[in-house]
Amino acid sequence: MLAEAQSVFDEVVTRDVVTWTALISGYSEQGLGEQALCYYEQMLSEKLAPDKVIIMCALKACTSIRDFERGKEIYRNMVSKSIKFDHCVLNTLVDLYATCGCLAEARQLFDELPKRDVVSWNALVTGYSLHGYGNNVLDCLEKMQLEGLSPNAITFICM
Repeated sequence: MLAEAQSVFDEVVTRDVVTWTALISGYSEQGLGEQALCYYEQMLSEKLAPDKVIIMCALKACTSIRDFERGKEIYRNMVSKSIKFDHCVLNTLVDLYATCGCLAEARQLFDELPKRDVVSWNALVTGYSLHGYGNNVLDCLEKMQLEGLSPNAITFICM
């Protein structure tokens, strides 16, 4: 119900990060990455500092439209503002890199993760699958199980 959400958003006089996150995540989750990123940039132009949740939404929006450069820009801004990377943001970044075909960078980031879970593996498997690296997909499945993790339904869909 994005039209209704947009209508309510437009009536809010004082918008905070939570208000912006609700709208941006709605557009991002519906696969409307370009609109989500337009609102993200509008939020930044209003001098509101993004938090981890909104950064994750913006990275997901970049992934949905495969805009690696914009995703890298968001990442660089995170680094320049010393925003701490949590596990969910890092998984989203792996997904962005892998989906956009930057598989070496995705794998490097994945290998540096302090903690890997099924979501981490699924991000990597998706990238390998999308770009035709079936042997890497099978290798991931084997290594995932060696780490004591079981594939879930999403893993098999990605494969």
